[in-house]
Amino acid sequence: MQRGAVFWSGALAAWLEMLLVAVLCGAVRGKALEPRLGERRANQVGIAAVLVLFAAIMGRFVRLRPVPLDRAELIGLGLLWTALTLVFVILFRRLAPGRDGADPSAGYRIDRGRLWLLVLLELLVAPWLLGGMP
Repeated sequence: MQRGAVFWSGALAAWLEMLLVAVLCGAVRGKALEPRLGERRANQVGIAAVLVLFAAIMGRFVRLRPVPLDRAELIGLGLLWTALTLVFVILFRRLAPGRDGADPSAGYRIDRGRLWLLVLLELLVAPWLLGGMP
């Protein structure tokens, strides 16, 4: 089924909600968790919280449709949310002060305990999984 502008603007609103959640989790991680757990463990706990909260937001958006989403829409939704996130991360890294010399791949290094890649994977596949994998 072809969705209109209302659906896609709702998808954008859900992504903005996830962005706000990620920023708030990052602030809590930096202020409350890092002093107690250290940077690496705090990052892992923060990512776990983001994964759970994102799943709740995506689940609400996908399941509360008056008409169920078809496979193409669910895949499109995952691609949209992943692309928006990647664009945001790239722009943030370029524009945020104090990021000079930071390794852009550092957050994606699962072999070093970094779990950001799981967030991107969740954004990509969760709509399809939560929509019942039609």
